[in-house]
Amino acid sequence: MAQELKVMTFNIRFDNPHDGIHGWPYRRELVVETIMDERPDLLGTQECTAGQLLFLVEHLEGYRAILPPRPEDEDPMVQMPTIFYRVQSLRPISFGEFWLSRTPGVYKSKDWGAAFPRLFTYGKFSPLGSERPFWFANTHLDHVSSKARLEAARMIRKWISRKKLPVILVGDFNENPDGPVHRILTEGPRPLLDSWREKARFCEEREPSTIHHFTGVGKGGRIDWILVSPGILTLEVHLVERREGLPSDHFPLVARVLLPERGNLARKSP
Repeated sequence: MAQELKVMTFNIRFDNPHDGIHGWPYRRELVVETIMDERPDLLGTQECTAGQLLFLVEHLEGYRAILPPRPEDEDPMVQMPTIFYRVQSLRPISFGEFWLSRTPGVYKSKDWGAAFPRLFTYGKFSPLGSERPFWFANTHLDHVSSKARLEAARMIRKWISRKKLPVILVGDFNENPDGPVHRILTEGPRPLLDSWREKARFCEEREPSTIHHFTGVGKGGRIDWILVSPGILTLEVHLVERREGLPSDHFPLVARVLLPERGNLARKSP
């Protein structure tokens, strides 16, 4: 039988002391509540600082975080995209990460005019009770440098091109889906599919905005994406728009997808 998964991408907004009433201490429970209400099998968060990560690890019951070994860092503002998985649904097989720079193995390296170091994190998972492995990856591209976004997209595309198993890529790409980053990832050989465009555009007149700047009204475009390999079927996709409280300045994006049958997967592949 085909395997259904629920995936979420969620920019939780970093712990910014200048956010006033929208500061992390006032909305952290809402972040947890929003995630637990959806109960995804896989979650990719962006802008997660060390203190926020610790809070989520402690309060997301039934989830574990994929945390590759990293150097000790006392900077409380370091932001790391993080993968969480539901322990009742999946088992991790392997995982890793690299920096989106000319020196991807150098901690917090950045290039091409990026405002911040940007990270790509990934894991290979298999559903419990099933031998249907796949890759899940999470990232956050730079918000200032278009050159940094383009080069990062090329690095990610190269990583994807080496994978024979299905890939699910989520993140905040800081670019609308008609831009060059989206084209790099969704066009050419072995393209990914945009889950929103696979399903939601059949009932939407225009692209929604996933960012709302703590207004609750989308403005800024659909910069958060869930992209999948062609063998993965998108069943449903939606924004999580809460009526009471704003857990972040982004709307989380959620998709239900169907992994391909085991027979469609390579027996021995990375």
